[in-house]
Amino acid sequence: MARHRRLQLIEIPAATIDKRLPACLYRHIEWIRWNQNMPDANTQPQPATWRIVLAAIFDFLTAFFGFGYAIASIFGGKTEDGFRLNGLPALLLFALIVVYFVVFNRYLGGTIWKRIFRARRQ
Repeated sequence: MARHRRLQLIEIPAATIDKRLPACLYRHIEWIRWNQNMPDANTQPQPATWRIVLAAIFDFLTAFFGFGYAIASIFGGKTEDGFRLNGLPALLLFALIVVYFVVFNRYLGGTIWKRIFRARRQ
């Protein structure tokens, strides 16, 4: 079943169109008649919402723990249980997470987990 309702267009025979109609209305009717036979521009199915949500969660966790451990190694925030960041290193971590999402989605065609789950929207 289609996700979106399609506009119901009425077939108007050319002989019934009165030439006394305003020119803009006549052109609009001709445009509708011409576009009735055009294929849909978006024929590929979109990925399921659960894939997109799960990919976003996994991307955040991957970026948080990956960048967090790397920053903790550089700034000396590693502990026995993992890492602990305060102040500037914590702000740097969140800035890197934002940069990760922006750069991967805009310039590299999708984040790591979006590619794994095939959750990229067209």
